[in-house]
Amino acid sequence: MHPAIRAGSALLFFCALPSEARAEPTLEMLAPTKSETPSEVCHLLCRTDPDATVTVAGKPAEVYRNGAFAADNLPLELGANAIEIVATAPDGVTTTQTLQITRVEPAPPKPVTTLTVSEPARDAVLPPGEQVVVRAVGPPGLSGTASIVGQPLTTPLAEELAEGEPTGRYTAVLRVPDELSSPAEITVRLEGESPLESAAPGKLAAWPAGLPRVVEVTADRLGVVHGLHYIRLGGPYLAELPRGTRLEAVGSVGNMLQVRLCEGLTGWVRAEGRDGQPTVDDLPPGTPVPANHFTYFLITGGPLPSNPPDGEPVDTVTIGLSAPVAHAVRSRVTPTADGDRNELLLDLFNTHHATTWISRKETAALLGDPTVEQVTDGRLRITVPVAGRQLWGYWTELTGNTLRLHVRRGPGPGQPDAPLAGKVIALEAGHGGSDSGAVGRLGLREKDANLMAVTALDEELRRRGAETVLLRPDDTSPSLWQRAEQANASGAHLLVSIHANAAGTARGFLRVSGTSVYFLGEHNRRPAEILWRQMLSLDWNDFGLVGNFHYTPLRNTRTPAVLIEQAFLSHPGDEARLGDPEYHRQQAVVIADGLESFFRESSD
Repeated sequence: MHPAIRAGSALLFFCALPSEARAEPTLEMLAPTKSETPSEVCHLLCRTDPDATVTVAGKPAEVYRNGAFAADNLPLELGANAIEIVATAPDGVTTTQTLQITRVEPAPPKPVTTLTVSEPARDAVLPPGEQVVVRAVGPPGLSGTASIVGQPLTTPLAEELAEGEPTGRYTAVLRVPDELSSPAEITVRLEGESPLESAAPGKLAAWPAGLPRVVEVTADRLGVVHGLHYIRLGGPYLAELPRGTRLEAVGSVGNMLQVRLCEGLTGWVRAEGRDGQPTVDDLPPGTPVPANHFTYFLITGGPLPSNPPDGEPVDTVTIGLSAPVAHAVRSRVTPTADGDRNELLLDLFNTHHATTWISRKETAALLGDPTVEQVTDGRLRITVPVAGRQLWGYWTELTGNTLRLHVRRGPGPGQPDAPLAGKVIALEAGHGGSDSGAVGRLGLREKDANLMAVTALDEELRRRGAETVLLRPDDTSPSLWQRAEQANASGAHLLVSIHANAAGTARGFLRVSGTSVYFLGEHNRRPAEILWRQMLSLDWNDFGLVGNFHYTPLRNTRTPAVLIEQAFLSHPGDEARLGDPEYHRQQAVVIADGLESFFRESSD
């Protein structure tokens, strides 16, 4: 055809243009970052164009929607290794890179020639006879002893073995002597050609005999833990004590104070808060150890002015204590032929059973007839049945010597076709501000993924008629206590906290992935399980339904509460989905569907 063709009165010209050069797909190496390793395998993480296909060492690798791909456990021979990576665009153009990595012999371990004692790490004042564990690291295969300076007794060291071989890790057990009024060093001695001796960082003294030491809680809340340990997210908590609670102190280790709750049960509290302020005050010598009893208590119901919003009705157990003792509350759900039975278990410590009169008034619409039992010497338990399919939250208040347990009545029946209408849901986007949380290898910050999720969920819930309370609406960082208190002040019927998980990648980038949902307290299991199954409907791997999770907003809200760990930012595929706004819209829909199911089946 002639290049000029008349069309009406116009001429159209078709010119032959040179074909455009086809672009090669990008290929960026992210890991490994070192060219030498003593490891028998390496883990590869790269980025290419999202529409490219990839092979690593001749095997296909999945390319995720952000272009990331990974290959774990690529075998390495001693010496030089070449791993070919080929990225192919849809039009067939390829980019090839070769990872040159050398596997070297691992460096032999350096011989240990010194002695280091790691425990006890802090000064301790403990009751006579209490066990103290001593830990030390030194040259392997030696014998030795641990002793308290100034005391005649020594204790032999025991060395740990690994596959029958000595490790140089030594332990010993000491007992606190009866008479050790002044702090004394603990020393460890290893015998050999050149004997070694070193002292532990912490010194030891015996808790003084005589008058008991009684302390009173001055902090607004003081957590009691079962033992000396560090858990990043806190807990498990035996109890959380309000201001005014009195305790008998029986020992200390560093900043932790050991308290006796009843015969045979002790716990540990922080004697000083993270702000440096004391959490307890010593009462004058001669103050008696709190010993509590009561002959009656009362159950009532009605609006509570201090319960938002606008004095929402609650049922209340009111107990007049003879002493402001420690207490703990937990929920219990017991399956029966007629459905689940909800109960609250209120334990009062340093308390003996003297109750002969329990009054329940007609205004109590929720709480049934309680039972009282002496569980152990000094531990009294009140079991309170709670009517309804769902326990909607509770909290305690201690005013002087009056303890009150308040139990929420919940939102009541909803609309069958709009179960979220009128429901108040608190949404927490985890981390924020200077706290980024986890960060994916391709740069997605957890705080941003969480806020994207909450923003999408907020829109979806409001579209379905719910009222929402955003505990972190932007890139700020209110404290965890502030978030819990805001949820309580809002009168929320449910709290949903959204986070993203992360795991170490030393054993591979693809090893751990998937979604999980967390809860604390048996009454929170049902909403957590519903949301967990909803998240799995999005084709995530299953990382589990996790109970006994002591995250502060779960532990201190007066409402059912769950935490969703969407997926793992340490996994490139998970990170790719969590950075996609369209995914968050899909996630918001399935979470909202789950919340509708929960409110629909929980309505009485």
